[in-house]
Amino acid sequence: MNERKVYTREFKLHAASMVLDDNCPVSDVCASLDIGPTALRRWVDQVRKEREGQPAGSAGIMRRQNAFSARSSQSGCLVAVTA
Repeated sequence: MNERKVYTREFKLHAASMVLDDNCPVSDVCASLDIGPTALRRWVDQVRKEREGQPAGSAGIMRRQNAFSARSSQSGCLVAVTA
């Protein structure tokens, strides 16, 4: 049986920001970060709502945004390449 993965808020915000801010396709972000598209779409929707000022529940992704605001200056989409 597979063990459920747990991701930090910072990781979720980074992944959602790649879609929202860097305009990377969901499929590319999923491939580069090894995450599922359903989880990523949920994070993107949650961050979008939080940015619009709508309540996002008790575990909002952006609650500690300032700690992550100095995220990597890498631009563009990273895609994992396997042989």
